[in-house]
Amino acid sequence: TDAKCFNLMNDENSLFNRNDELLPSSFAMYARTLLTEKERNVIIPGCGNGADALFFAGENYNVLAISEVEEDIKYLNQHHKYFKNIRFLYADHTQLLNESILYDMVYSRSVLNKLSDEEQNQLLRWSYRHLKNGARLCIETSGKIKPAIDTATTPQQTKDNFHLRAIDFKALCTQLENLGFNLDFAKEEKLFSPHKSEEETLIRIVARKKQ
Repeated sequence: TDAKCFNLMNDENSLFNRNDELLPSSFAMYARTLLTEKERNVIIPGCGNGADALFFAGENYNVLAISEVEEDIKYLNQHHKYFKNIRFLYADHTQLLNESILYDMVYSRSVLNKLSDEEQNQLLRWSYRHLKNGARLCIETSGKIKPAIDTATTPQQTKDNFHLRAIDFKALCTQLENLGFNLDFAKEEKLFSPHKSEEETLIRIVARKKQ
């Protein structure tokens, strides 16, 4: 599992790189291998440009992809109407309503580091409530980013005009376990990228809701 989850750290579609061609990330391809034939419903809070959401839809999963950027959702709905098994929804993914449907996977990539502590708590609690027993929450996020903002509890602006918050790996693992998740996989690795500083890390977690 370790090798599969971290075997493409130099991938051009890694967490911090722009993905204009809508190619799926290596993490999406890994998460796909965790789903069984009977597990068909995937929700993606913070779907970004939609690349990973479209990948899951193309693999015949029922996908709800959420973004709080209205322009992105309008574009995705206009240009990807041919998929009948995906819905792009404009909503605040930290304030999701309680639903009767339970999901087979919550997929979160490059989201947590853009949320405040409280928003992260809200999203993780919602995820636990809306996963089926034994279903997975898959998380990929930056861990350590810049030493100057490592201790921030709300996203801080970077020189690239992104608002990011460093994630404490051990604290995140403890939070997930306290919510009732088992950690099937949890690892923090240095980012092997020529564009990033030596301090920066990537976190990947597969958390399973207890049966």
